[in-house]
Amino acid sequence: FDTFGRKPSALCGGFVSVAVTLSGFFCTNYYVLLAIRFFQGFSLFIVGTGMYILVQEILPGRYRNVLNGWAMALWALGYPIVSGIGYFCDDWNMMFLVGS
Repeated sequence: FDTFGRKPSALCGGFVSVAVTLSGFFCTNYYVLLAIRFFQGFSLFIVGTGMYILVQEILPGRYRNVLNGWAMALWALGYPIVSGIGYFCDDWNMMFLVGS
């Protein structure tokens, strides 16, 4: 992150995540899907880490714990929302389309 900067790294990771997730919609091979999921996880790691560190540096010390607590709570709230959306998707390809 220090070579390129936190904001460009997080933005690049976000774009890669959307592109890789969208490419999962067109995937028909299990091994290609496995590679897509690997790159998706790697790009989301870059986004999550970059944004967490960026928020830590921008905010004053007294707000850091509260805001990061809210961010993690909203992230955890996303799991049941995505599960509810996934219930209505008939095909796993549609899950990648909806997720991107």
